[in-house]
Amino acid sequence: MLVYNHVMNTTKPAEVFHFLGIKFNIDDAIELTKDLSPTLFQPEPKWIMWGVGFEQERLDRVDLSKPVIFGSIFLDGKIQTMLIDGNHRVRKALSMEKVPNLPVLVLSFENTMKIIMKPYTPPIKKMMKDAKKAGIYNTLNPSLR
Repeated sequence: MLVYNHVMNTTKPAEVFHFLGIKFNIDDAIELTKDLSPTLFQPEPKWIMWGVGFEQERLDRVDLSKPVIFGSIFLDGKIQTMLIDGNHRVRKALSMEKVPNLPVLVLSFENTMKIIMKPYTPPIKKMMKDAKKAGIYNTLNPSLR
């Protein structure tokens, strides 16, 4: 998919994570987290999103030293995290006899909103409005007011 990369200000093929009609630009997520230091965590099965498919070829070649990335969303009145990059790494780690800790990076809510690709779906618009009302999101697109 050829998309405009807002963070790097370029147009190029992008890695995109699709979940329930939401498209996350993973290239932008990687760029936004490049200066962050990952924290090591023991992966848990609940990290893997429902409905995510796995390709054996990708599972065989994943790099467990590459950080997994969580996005932050506003749901049920609070910030919650969801794995947006690294489902194959988590799946592989969980399948190992001795499950290794994985490096983890977490995008802030504001940065997660930057990597959600337009057009915004009604649930995304609602989440943004709810977050603004709760005082945690101040850069709401004027067209959504």
